[in-house]
Amino acid sequence: MKNAIIINSLILVLLLSLSTVFAGELNESEYSQLENNLLVGLNTDNQGLKLSSAYHLGEIKSDKAIIPLMSVLHNSKSNAARQSAALALYKIGSSRGMYAIKKAITFDKNEQTRRLCKILYNEQLSKVRS
Repeated sequence: MKNAIIINSLILVLLLSLSTVFAGELNESEYSQLENNLLVGLNTDNQGLKLSSAYHLGEIKSDKAIIPLMSVLHNSKSNAARQSAALALYKIGSSRGMYAIKKAITFDKNEQTRRLCKILYNEQLSKVRS
């Protein structure tokens, strides 16, 4: 019960913070708070919160999220979490994240995740060539 209250509170804070992000009214302190909340959400056992946090970390192109997202991509038992992490890393566009995606093409145990990583990696390569 206590965990459910904490998770629901965190979700509410994230939603309120995100509404100001997309309205363009976020100062540096608020951005940092949002980023930290999303990083906490990425490490939760709540699957929906984890996926949402990964998505939004990609949307805000969080450099602080690169290593935690790489960890999700390599270590999560959930295919959906690994796929969300790959998409977020692609959106961030760092070379470390793209290298992790490249490795997942070969080593991920799920065919759908490997296929998604291949699409994302090839898309990044085509952007670089243009």
